[in-house]
Amino acid sequence: MLLTSAAHGLGLLLVAQAGPLSVSELLANTERYNRQPVTVSGTISNLRVNRWRRWGPIYTFDLSDRTETVLVAVFVEPPCQSGTATVEGTFETIKRG
Repeated sequence: MLLTSAAHGLGLLLVAQAGPLSVSELLANTERYNRQPVTVSGTISNLRVNRWRRWGPIYTFDLSDRTETVLVAVFVEPPCQSGTATVEGTFETIKRG
Protein backbone atom coordinates (compact mmCIF):
# COMPACT_ATOMS: atom_id res chain seq x y z
CA MET A 1 0.00 0.00 0.00
CA LEU A 2 1.42 3.36 -0.99
CA LEU A 3 0.50 6.38 1.11
CA THR A 4 1.00 10.11 0.87
CA SER A 5 0.16 12.72 3.48
CA ALA A 6 -1.73 15.07 1.15
CA ALA A 7 -5.52 15.07 1.05
CA HIS A 8 -7.08 14.75 -2.39
CA GLY A 9 -10.42 13.90 -3.97
CA LEU A 10 -11.08 10.32 -4.90
CA GLY A 11 -10.40 9.57 -8.54
CA LEU A 12 -11.98 6.30 -9.62
CA LEU A 13 -10.40 6.13 -13.07
CA LEU A 14 -9.04 2.76 -14.09
CA VAL A 15 -5.48 3.18 -15.26
CA ALA A 16 -3.66 1.18 -17.90
CA GLN A 17 -0.01 1.43 -17.05
CA ALA A 18 2.80 0.69 -19.52
CA GLY A 19 5.71 0.63 -17.06
CA PRO A 20 6.74 1.69 -13.58
CA LEU A 21 5.99 5.26 -12.56
CA SER A 22 8.47 7.49 -10.79
CA VAL A 23 7.40 8.81 -7.41
CA SER A 24 7.19 12.32 -8.94
CA GLU A 25 4.87 11.09 -11.71
CA LEU A 26 2.66 9.39 -9.13
CA LEU A 27 2.41 12.47 -6.91
CA ALA A 28 1.81 14.78 -9.88
CA ASN A 29 -1.34 12.75 -10.68
CA THR A 30 -2.72 11.74 -7.28
CA GLU A 31 -6.36 12.09 -8.33
CA ARG A 32 -5.81 9.79 -11.29
CA TYR A 33 -4.04 7.07 -9.28
CA ASN A 34 -5.88 7.26 -5.94
CA ARG A 35 -7.16 3.80 -4.95
CA GLN A 36 -5.71 2.32 -8.14
CA PRO A 37 -3.09 -0.40 -8.59
CA VAL A 38 0.29 1.12 -9.47
CA THR A 39 3.89 0.09 -10.02
CA VAL A 40 6.41 2.65 -8.76
CA SER A 41 10.20 2.66 -8.90
CA GLY A 42 12.49 4.51 -6.54
CA THR A 43 15.01 4.18 -3.74
CA ILE A 44 14.10 2.61 -0.39
CA SER A 45 15.16 4.28 2.86
CA ASN A 46 14.06 4.46 6.50
CA LEU A 47 12.68 0.93 6.87
CA ARG A 48 10.62 0.70 10.07
CA VAL A 49 8.63 -2.09 11.69
CA ASN A 50 5.49 -1.66 13.81
CA ARG A 51 4.97 -4.78 15.90
CA TRP A 52 1.79 -3.54 17.61
CA ARG A 53 -0.57 -5.08 15.07
CA ARG A 54 -2.32 -8.11 16.56
CA TRP A 55 -1.91 -10.41 13.53
CA GLY A 56 1.66 -9.44 12.62
CA PRO A 57 3.98 -6.51 11.97
CA ILE A 58 3.53 -3.71 9.46
CA TYR A 59 6.69 -2.63 7.67
CA THR A 60 6.91 0.94 6.38
CA PHE A 61 9.58 2.65 4.35
CA ASP A 62 10.14 5.73 2.25
CA LEU A 63 10.31 5.35 -1.53
CA SER A 64 11.95 8.31 -3.24
CA ASP A 65 13.08 9.45 -6.66
CA ARG A 66 15.31 12.21 -5.16
CA THR A 67 12.58 14.79 -5.81
CA GLU A 68 9.50 13.33 -4.09
CA THR A 69 8.90 10.68 -1.45
CA VAL A 70 5.96 8.41 -0.61
CA LEU A 71 5.41 6.23 2.43
CA VAL A 72 4.98 2.53 1.62
CA ALA A 73 3.28 0.15 4.05
CA VAL A 74 3.49 -3.64 3.61
CA PHE A 75 2.46 -6.66 5.68
CA VAL A 76 5.51 -8.80 4.87
CA GLU A 77 9.16 -7.96 5.43
CA PRO A 78 10.61 -6.36 2.28
CA PRO A 79 13.35 -8.40 0.58
CA CYS A 80 15.74 -5.44 0.89
CA GLN A 81 16.15 -2.57 3.35
CA SER A 82 17.74 0.00 1.05
CA GLY A 83 18.62 0.60 -2.58
CA THR A 84 16.62 0.74 -5.79
CA ALA A 85 13.29 -1.09 -5.85
CA THR A 86 10.06 -1.42 -7.78
CA VAL A 87 6.91 -1.58 -5.65
CA GLU A 88 3.49 -2.81 -6.77
CA GLY A 89 0.40 -1.96 -4.77
CA THR A 90 -2.63 0.25 -4.34
CA PHE A 91 -1.99 3.96 -4.02
CA GLU A 92 -4.08 5.87 -1.47
CA THR A 93 -3.95 9.47 -0.38
CA ILE A 94 -4.54 10.00 3.32
CA LYS A 95 -5.28 13.05 5.39
CA ARG A 96 -3.18 13.54 8.50
CA GLY A 97 -4.81 15.54 11.19
